[in-house]
Amino acid sequence: MALALHGIAAMVAVVRQSHATDAGVVALVLSIETKGILLLDRAGAPTTAIAPALRIGYIATAITVDDRGDIRGVLTAPLTVDPGQAGHALVNLAITQTAMRGPLQIIGLIADDRSAEIVRAALRDLRTAGDCEKWIEVLDPALLRSRLARLLSVIEPLEIVRDEILGGWDLALAFEPGAIDGVIGELERRMRRLELDQRHAVAKVIDFLQRHRARADYGTLRAAGLDIPVSASRHHEYLPLRMTRARCRPITMG
Repeated sequence: MALALHGIAAMVAVVRQSHATDAGVVALVLSIETKGILLLDRAGAPTTAIAPALRIGYIATAITVDDRGDIRGVLTAPLTVDPGQAGHALVNLAITQTAMRGPLQIIGLIADDRSAEIVRAALRDLRTAGDCEKWIEVLDPALLRSRLARLLSVIEPLEIVRDEILGGWDLALAFEPGAIDGVIGELERRMRRLELDQRHAVAKVIDFLQRHRARADYGTLRAAGLDIPVSASRHHEYLPLRMTRARCRPITMG
């Protein structure tokens, strides 16, 4: 039995801190990467031998970063289709990293709702165990940019205009405190001139931005010591996997 995996890009945010046992390492970013898993038979066709054929897999990841925003280490747990197991793996990764490096700023990277709940549950478990007093939630900038880009493709027909708008938003969101409010205001102004179905699409994105306003106010976070996000994901990764009853595991390619 084989599986095809497709991953979604993720980002890392960095918080500066004045000390850490491992020189230069200042933050620990905890995230859950979700992957679509398509079960295939030996002929390459989707199969329902393990129902359903299309499933969601989770990879717990703990990334250490330094005060320049560079990645110093990446630890990942094996892919699993059990969200509870993924959360438990994330807790273990965090405990391992903090035990090796001492106190670090903990960042929960928030992406889609499914993975965000796993991350939050793991952070609560760490707090209960006394391994994490507090943390910062940051909305995955790649997810935000993707939502805005998809919306612009619906409401703005000219690609050159879309690129100009999105580029302006990227710059403002990265450096200007409160820039997320400016994006919301611009979308509200544009919505008045759109057709009904387009207004519905804009309203959904505005609701998303309002719910994640503090997590996506990158300019304010940067001014408080939160550095510019740095890419840390394996883009469009496909892996051959073999499914067993207990877990998914990569096939060793000889």
